[in-house]
Amino acid sequence: MTLRLHEQNWPGGIYSPRIGEGSFFCQFRALSEPDLARRVCGPTSAAIVLSHYGLLDDKWRAGESLAPFVRLVLDEHVDGDVEVVRRRYHSDGQDLTVTVRRVTQPTECADGALIARESDWVDRGDQSRFNPTFTMAGGYDHRFSSELFQRFGVDAELRHVDVAELATLFERGGADFFLASVRSAFYDGGHVVVVDGYRNGVFTVVDPSDPVYRAAVRFYPEDAMSHMFNGFGTAILR
Repeated sequence: MTLRLHEQNWPGGIYSPRIGEGSFFCQFRALSEPDLARRVCGPTSAAIVLSHYGLLDDKWRAGESLAPFVRLVLDEHVDGDVEVVRRRYHSDGQDLTVTVRRVTQPTECADGALIARESDWVDRGDQSRFNPTFTMAGGYDHRFSSELFQRFGVDAELRHVDVAELATLFERGGADFFLASVRSAFYDGGHVVVVDGYRNGVFTVVDPSDPVYRAAVRFYPEDAMSHMFNGFGTAILR
């Protein structure tokens, strides 16, 4: 897959991102705990959009750290009536409790973070309160987006669309931004990026995995996007 950069049109051209450097966060600076930082692309992408809207105040961030905001997501996770492995971290002044995985899920991953540790414990979920938001095995769950964004006064919802439908969504004003689940050569499983817009056959994307804002902004024609997009994500409707 070839990434075609339309540098001649940025800044100031039709492909320029609306999200500016002041609203950008890198997931690897959002948390100092590596196990989680590798996996918080979804919450970081959500924070980027909320920051662009001017809705992410100091209650939810501390400089480049998003530990309070990530804690909001982690604390809301409730599995169904199954046993799960739970783990505590202390990161950036926050005590974080995260669901690692269901007990029956595989433990294989590149960094070994899914293998149970001595300080881990097993909890049983509650089917009546099932609220999937984030696990270390699966990352961010877009089913939580409607509730998460509504807390900040923004409408959002899970959408299953193909690339052509995603383009139409932007062309017709059906989405302001889109948190897209994508495939990545750099990650096990999926990754989440912010689709900033679509113009003249090109998607403008902001990727929270890059620590440098300029490098995090990328431009994908539809054919390139079709190779990476998993077909679902969060439509931000504001």
